[in-house]
Amino acid sequence: MKSFQRQIGLGANVVRFFREDKNWGFIPAHAGYRQLRIIEEKRGNWTLARALCKQANTEGWADDWDHHIGRIDKNLAAMKTLG
Repeated sequence: MKSFQRQIGLGANVVRFFREDKNWGFIPAHAGYRQLRIIEEKRGNWTLARALCKQANTEGWADDWDHHIGRIDKNLAAMKTLG
């Protein structure tokens, strides 16, 4: 867990590198965000998983963050109707 959190902590600086280095031409996916999101979803920490998706999306990391956010929102809504 801490290694993923460290990766995420470095993310803002690294994404700036990808934006500035024109040879890349794209920003790749971020394994730390992806894996921590999966872990938090399995733990039922939907709010934290959603926040990770939003942060990764805001920083510009490639992945289908909108899809993940939509799926998480459905789980959050289902929890509200049950509770």
